[in-house]
Amino acid sequence: MKAYAQDVERLASEQGILLDDTEESLERVDLLLHKIAGDTVLTPRTPEEASQLWALAKIYGGYLGEVVIRNMSGPGSCSTIRMAAREWFSIARGQGCSRPTKSTTD
Repeated sequence: MKAYAQDVERLASEQGILLDDTEESLERVDLLLHKIAGDTVLTPRTPEEASQLWALAKIYGGYLGEVVIRNMSGPGSCSTIRMAAREWFSIARGQGCSRPTKSTTD
C-alpha cells in the first residue's frame, strides 16, 4: 500500500498538489479524482482501459489506506472519512465508537 501511496503523491506533486498524509489531504485527492472522472462513473470499454482504471483504484486506494493507518487507527480511535461534503465511512476501533455509517449522497 505504501508504494501505491507514493505513486499518487508523485503524480499529485507533478500537478502542483501536495499530499501530506493528513486527513485534510483527502480533499485534495477528491479534487484529483474529479479532474480524472468528473461527475461520471468510469466504465472501461477495453481490457487496456480496465487495466488503467484498476491501476488508478490501487494507487488512490493505497493513499487513502495509508492516511487511515497513519492518522485514524489505533485503540480507542474513531474517525469518519468525509470527502466532497459527503460522509463515506467511519473507522471505529475500541469502545465508544459507533459502527460504520452509510454513505450520505444527497
